[in-house]
Amino acid sequence: MNLFYILCVLFFLNPGKSEWVSYFKNTQVEIFYKKSDCFDAKNGINQSKIFLKYQNLTMKKIEVSFSKKMVYTKDKKDYLTTQDLPVYKLQIDSHAVIEGSCENHNGAFFIFEKFLDREESELKSFDLENIKVIDLE
Repeated sequence: MNLFYILCVLFFLNPGKSEWVSYFKNTQVEIFYKKSDCFDAKNGINQSKIFLKYQNLTMKKIEVSFSKKMVYTKDKKDYLTTQDLPVYKLQIDSHAVIEGSCENHNGAFFIFEKFLDREESELKSFDLENIKVIDLE
């Protein structure tokens, strides 16, 4: 009985979600990522995504900009997606933390990994390139 209780507690404390991992840090901002699954029963879309979280380490409002470089598999071969072209920009208030979620569809906050309910291409690797931070105040 005690083992059952311990397993239940462990499951509810960590139901398969990953923890935030630091990806980039300088004196102004720290960027984290974590993998999570999103289930949209209403639209029948089940996806795995990499969410991004941004922490402003300064006393000033900042703007962070970057491009995404993503490599996906397709027919057992790797290919670079064209989604690495846009430059994403976001503003972060002083000492604020903002993060992606299943409900947030802004491309600056997530990287699509794969569909969970069908066999299609999936993310092999990603990189945030040309990360720039400017003070706005």
